[in-house]
Amino acid sequence: VESSLLEKIARLSQQVEELQAEKQRMLDEGSQRSFPSDREARLMKTRNGFLPAYNVQSVVDSQHHLIGAMQVTDHPNDFEDLQPSIHAMQEDLQVEVAQAVADTGYANEEQILALEEEGKVIAVPFNEGDHSPKEDREHGIFFTYDADNDYYICSQEKILPIKDRQVRKHGKLYRKYQGRDCKGCPLIKFCTTSKKGRIIYRRADAEPIRQYMKKCKGMKYKALIRLRKTLVEHPFGTLKYWMG
Repeated sequence: VESSLLEKIARLSQQVEELQAEKQRMLDEGSQRSFPSDREARLMKTRNGFLPAYNVQSVVDSQHHLIGAMQVTDHPNDFEDLQPSIHAMQEDLQVEVAQAVADTGYANEEQILALEEEGKVIAVPFNEGDHSPKEDREHGIFFTYDADNDYYICSQEKILPIKDRQVRKHGKLYRKYQGRDCKGCPLIKFCTTSKKGRIIYRRADAEPIRQYMKKCKGMKYKALIRLRKTLVEHPFGTLKYWMG
């Protein structure tokens, strides 16, 4: 009995050591979940719910509809993978990518601007709501930015002056604008719940992004964006149709 008990204690002690080592690994990596059967996998949203998984990146050549580069990452979404995927295509095939199109999941401002600085045409649609103040045009609430004076003007012709030039949100630097004369506004209940006045946050580096978004509304970029599904999905359709 004593021998059996000592063996059990030894096994439990070993399990405690393994769990402590796993806890330390998670702390070092900043992860909140562990999958013992595949420690490099990450929890991701799939069509079958949230599962331990990987994110497969595919770059497709527009002329032949062939996969030119593939990468497997542990990123839960595509936001960080636009620039690495294009560079992988160039490195693997020893070609220069002149233009690329991707869906809105790849709308990483820094990577898009960096790729455009390399001389590439990058067509990625942006969600306007992420870079514009929330408006309610149904109730007549909208805002105009005055670049010369660096303030916003609301639809009631009230000025929202700059309140703070360095506000950090989600790792990005923003400028904060706040209304001074909101209290007596007839639309205040539709516009804000703040007792101090309506607040608008504007990215400190907003102008290059806005110029890019404006460019995306042009015919050239719209045509590229419409082509995306026929390009990147083509190889997968072929695999499914011909190979089951």
